[in-house]
Amino acid sequence: MTAALLVHGYLGSPRELAPLEERLGAELGRASVRSVLLPGHGQGAEPPFLSRAFVLAVREAAESLPPGPLVLVGHSIGGSIALAAAETLARRPALLVLAGTPPRIGAGYAARFRRQGGGSADLAQLAELVRFVNGLSRRAAPWNGPLLVLQGEDDELVPAGEAELWRGRAAAVRILRIPGALHDLFHGQGGQLAVDVVARAVRDAERSLADPSWAARLPRLRESLARWPATLHHLREGPAGRRLDGCTPDFEEVARTEPTLLNLSVTTRCNLACPSCARTFTPLKPADVSEEAFARILEQVPHAARVVLVGLGEPLLHPQLPRLVRHAAASREVSLVTNGTLLTRELSRALLEAGLSGLTVSIDATTREALARVRPGTDLEEVRKNLGGFLVERAGAGLESRVGVAVFTALSAPTAGELEGIVAALLPLPVDAIMLSDLNFPENEARSLYRGLSREGAARLDRVLRQALLSGLPVLSVLGLEELSLPERFREFLLLRGARLSERRSRHAHCCSPWQTLPVGPDGEVTLCDCQPRVRLGNVLEEPFSAIWNGPAMRAHRRRMRSADPPPACRACPRF
Repeated sequence: MTAALLVHGYLGSPRELAPLEERLGAELGRASVRSVLLPGHGQGAEPPFLSRAFVLAVREAAESLPPGPLVLVGHSIGGSIALAAAETLARRPALLVLAGTPPRIGAGYAARFRRQGGGSADLAQLAELVRFVNGLSRRAAPWNGPLLVLQGEDDELVPAGEAELWRGRAAAVRILRIPGALHDLFHGQGGQLAVDVVARAVRDAERSLADPSWAARLPRLRESLARWPATLHHLREGPAGRRLDGCTPDFEEVARTEPTLLNLSVTTRCNLACPSCARTFTPLKPADVSEEAFARILEQVPHAARVVLVGLGEPLLHPQLPRLVRHAAASREVSLVTNGTLLTRELSRALLEAGLSGLTVSIDATTREALARVRPGTDLEEVRKNLGGFLVERAGAGLESRVGVAVFTALSAPTAGELEGIVAALLPLPVDAIMLSDLNFPENEARSLYRGLSREGAARLDRVLRQALLSGLPVLSVLGLEELSLPERFREFLLLRGARLSERRSRHAHCCSPWQTLPVGPDGEVTLCDCQPRVRLGNVLEEPFSAIWNGPAMRAHRRRMRSADPPPACRACPRF
């Protein structure tokens, strides 16, 4: 069992961390959580700043905690004290959390410190405090383990932007800025969000001890797994990871792991109006995700090793798309889904240079009549030219083995015959695969293959599927959409019979989304599922993540999915 030691700041008290102590005590057990009272504090008079005595008190308190992974949490200067103590402990901490801790103390701190109530402090004591904190800041890497930094957006003592100075000062660093929070991070506005972030990280401390040899099975996710130790646990124990191990996923009401796949909509704008898209029956306001919000969303979903830029909008319309990709690709696998109409050679080159690891282009028809029905306004030759340009850029950069390129095709009863033309159009291009699906959403059911695929239509699809495979263009089922290492395992998801496209199940069998995938909009709004975009769960930037991911609405949805009466959206979904 994980143990947590909480360290308050200079001239402060354990009250600063009381909400966190209560939450951790309820989850870990009271005996596994202790809040240190620094020497000289709590006695009325202003205590001297005695760095050695403070560090010794932390060491003694750590020794009194039960065995198991240890987490140190320090608030304000308590974070500096925890940092100094961390490397001296007999039990090396599995995680260090710094909440509102200054990375260094500059000239502007004196006035802010007086406003915070430290105006009566002895100048000699303040000088010792500054020497202590800045001494730590001069170390090249003061901590060689994982470091979680929390910073209040409206912190009156430590400017929010200074949190970035912690970047690179530990083996692994996560930085989260809490909207509306002051220096007293765990109280007031944003307090519940801050408590939840730390509580989740503390739970992860024990999970980070998972066998690292398993990571060798996921070479494409090497950077993601190196970013934060516990991500390996969430990948392995999540539905896709358990299937990779040949085990049955744990489809329980309460998800035991956090999302490992993030479907992030970077814009709600689109240059097309496809009748089958959820945009036609979901009211949307035009919005683009800001770079700052994009970074914050990623930090709130730390174990999303794969990020797909997809949703109710065309991602190529975002003016800073390559910058967003570059930011995410620094530590995660990043792909995007596009209608292809805006994919110029220049943009293709920029996305590849930014680190894009996958591209999926939607092509649902080739004949003029069918295109006018399913993708009005689309010029197929333009899309094919753009896709070919991306493939040329991929080859020129030598990225064929690292950047996957696929086409996503959603057929309907009226367009079932379009697959032959799509395959013929793609065969001259070095596309890696086609992923083929029936329409989803209850609103589209009347036109679906499920309702209207004839025997003759299925037989024709069989012939096209066989010909595509013989020609070296595998056609995959959407059942592989959320699987791990799909490029290496594509044979497991080959689609060989057209009739499979029209199959529907009345009971849950395949879908992993509510247990491993999080759909998030440009403003941080989380929806229940990509197939139910109108059901809001909360805002990942403003509300505790635990209350969203394992809150009442999501638990009820998982329970109903596994019942004899699944939601209509699930019954209409080819992946269910």
